[in-house]
Amino acid sequence: MYIKKLLEVIFPPLCWHCNDAAAFSHPLCDSCLKLLDILPPADTLVTFEGQGPAWTLVKALKSGKAPRLSQGLAGYMALQYLKNDLPLPDLIVPVPQSLHRSLQVGYNPSLLLAQHLSKTLDRPVVQLLKRKRQLFCQMKVEREKRYLLSVENFQWKKRMPIAEKTILLIDDIVGTGATLRACAQRLYEGFPLKIIKMSCLQQEMASHTLVR
Repeated sequence: MYIKKLLEVIFPPLCWHCNDAAAFSHPLCDSCLKLLDILPPADTLVTFEGQGPAWTLVKALKSGKAPRLSQGLAGYMALQYLKNDLPLPDLIVPVPQSLHRSLQVGYNPSLLLAQHLSKTLDRPVVQLLKRKRQLFCQMKVEREKRYLLSVENFQWKKRMPIAEKTILLIDDIVGTGATLRACAQRLYEGFPLKIIKMSCLQQEMASHTLVR
């Protein structure tokens, strides 16, 4: 305890969003923490709007600088999932990331979120899909063209019986929803009972750009 207090004096922790003083064990200060409002349910379950402290944390997670942030963000996702009385999934499936992007970042943010959700919901994570090589940056493509993202961009990585199972499909950020729709379309080939699409954050297309 003494060492922790000493570290706080020597290296005072700062809020990831506003740079004010934050709790040593939390990436946000008390004021920014109060701005993390969970969104109401929709066809795609989205936890946060694409602005404010939530945007700052997800942007840091996607940049490759802060994989540890996935645990706290997944906690909010789990809270939202459980408060909406949704059925517990049989499997949690992360949206796959291209090999090129994985090498750039060092990890797949969607997979990290899925793994932490798995611990809370006590359900297994299975990487059923893989992404074909993509020669363009999806988040830099015009909104209308992103609707054309085809199921052919996603292939089976692992085939296993999923008929009559409930699948929780996890993405870190949703923009047009084209990625989640394409992944769901591929998964429906296995005749699951239900696919619940979920994202940590809704991207504000007009004001933000992120690399996929």
